[in-house]
Amino acid sequence: MKNEAVAVKPIRTLEDALNRCQSLGMRLSRQRRFILELLWQAHEHLSAREIYDRLNQQGKAIGHTSVYQNLEALSDRGIIECVERSEGRLYGNISDSHSHIHCRDTDRIVDVYVELPKDLIEKLEQQTGVKITDYRIDFYGTEIAPAPVPALGAALGAAISAPAAPRAAEPAPPPKSPGANGSAGRHPSGTQVPDPTCVSP
Repeated sequence: MKNEAVAVKPIRTLEDALNRCQSLGMRLSRQRRFILELLWQAHEHLSAREIYDRLNQQGKAIGHTSVYQNLEALSDRGIIECVERSEGRLYGNISDSHSHIHCRDTDRIVDVYVELPKDLIEKLEQQTGVKITDYRIDFYGTEIAPAPVPALGAALGAAISAPAAPRAAEPAPPPKSPGANGSAGRHPSGTQVPDPTCVSP
C-alpha cells in the first residue's frame, strides 16, 4: 500500500480535501463543498443517487447533473475515491492507497490500511520480476456482528480486541469431614474411627 514514486501528502481530513482542491486550481463551489462535507461525515461509499438524496434531505438544493459532474471531477483529480461495481459507481472520502473489506451480507465496503510483510513483497518481486510500488487488497466475507466499524485512520491492528482477563482459579472443594454421609472416618494414625452418629448411647 505504499507509493514511493509519488510523494504527495495523503488526504486525511475534510480540510485536507479542500486544500487539495485549491492547490490543484479547482473552484470550491457551494455544491462541491456540500459533496465533500457529506462524504467526510458519512464515512461510507455512496452512489451518486444516494448523495443527491441525502443532500436534498438536508435542505441543500443541488441538481442531479451537478452531483455527477462534481463527483467525476473530484475522483478524476484524486480528491475522492471511485469504486467500480456491477450495479454502478460508489464514491468514498478516502483517496490514498488502502484496501477494502466487502461484506456480502450488507454490501458494505469498509476501508482499511493493510501493510504486507517486506519479505513477502520481495518474494513476489523475485517471482514476477516486477517492482511493487503500490497495492490494494480486496477482502470478502460475511458479517460477524452488527457492531459499527471504527473509522479508517488507526492501524488495522488497533481493531484487535485486548486479551481477555486471566480466568480466576476455581476454589478447591472443602475438605471432607470424618464420618460424612454416614460412613466411618479414619484417624490420622490409620485407625478406623466409628461414625459418632451410629454409636449407641
